[in-house]
Amino acid sequence: MQYFTQKQAELFILDYMIAKRLIGTKQTTFDNMVRHVPASDSKIVKEALEELIRKGFISTKRKHYGVHISLIPRRLEDIRDYIKAISS
Repeated sequence: MQYFTQKQAELFILDYMIAKRLIGTKQTTFDNMVRHVPASDSKIVKEALEELIRKGFISTKRKHYGVHISLIPRRLEDIRDYIKAISS
């Protein structure tokens, strides 16, 4: 049973990253973001993360043990506008 749609997953990811202040140099792993949702929604969250990376809201940094992600500081205003557009 799936709880998230693509847009809801994007909203969850952005809200979580802003709340935890994962901006700029403070990062989390790609896999950690997927662990915060039920297993049935993990595929949707992975797709949503990849879409946010393509949109330029999230930056990636490759490490030897995985990929780290964080919000791009200069895009915070655009991210907040995007959140408002999705949630309304």
